[in-house]
Amino acid sequence: MRKIRDRRENRAVYPRIEDLVESKKRKDIAQEYFEYVRDKNIILIGPAGYLQGQGRAKEFDSYDLIVRIKWGKGDGRDYGTRTDISYWPLKRRAHLEALCSSGILKDYNINWIVPTRYYKFLDAVRRITPLRIKIYFPEQKSKSKYVKRVQEEAGSHPDAGVETILHLLDTPIKSLTVVGMDFYASGYVADYEGILLKYFTSSSEKPDILKLLKDCREVRGQDEWAKGEKIDHKKLALFIGTIDDPRLILDEPIRERIEQAKKNAI
Repeated sequence: MRKIRDRRENRAVYPRIEDLVESKKRKDIAQEYFEYVRDKNIILIGPAGYLQGQGRAKEFDSYDLIVRIKWGKGDGRDYGTRTDISYWPLKRRAHLEALCSSGILKDYNINWIVPTRYYKFLDAVRRITPLRIKIYFPEQKSKSKYVKRVQEEAGSHPDAGVETILHLLDTPIKSLTVVGMDFYASGYVADYEGILLKYFTSSSEKPDILKLLKDCREVRGQDEWAKGEKIDHKKLALFIGTIDDPRLILDEPIRERIEQAKKNAI
């Protein structure tokens, strides 16, 4: 019995074959994703309200790849209709439900889904996602690296948009143009409250959503910018302004928010 127990203890120090296979899969899919974005001119289109009425869809469609964060789509004439890569946070079950009901999984333009943080729903996402859509889960240490960097340099926790920018700049892209992301200063797409209530369908999550509608960064952002308060999303704007990467191209309203954040930081 002693020998058997020793063999079991010794065997436990070796990685399981399932873990080795899973690790190889992650490396292969990461390499495939990097090749997909390599040398591409990419535009990240956020859901900021200032894009409404600008009719820039044709301009957006001229890019090699279009990236969006969550369900950030307004009127197609202003925000465009194509999505090649969708970045999604998957912190709560409501986020998973939102992914299911957003129509993204039925969008034949989408080639990749990339969760920006949290891995508790990894298996569930794999089960519900059609085979034609690939899923790239960045390594956990990469996620921690982005969070740590923002916390150290900006004194704030990164939101999904900031994490998406940092992740894309860590890939071999040619350029990254960011529009529709002004850190809540112009609000969100029209009827943002309706969008939230439509996509967050779980009865257990609805109380959280009602609280979110009453007091969330997306809804109250414009007032806070106007007051000039030193709050988290202004720190994030300031942080984006410190990124020294010639591939990063920011839309004029984003640069204006960065300048405002600099003045408020004095």
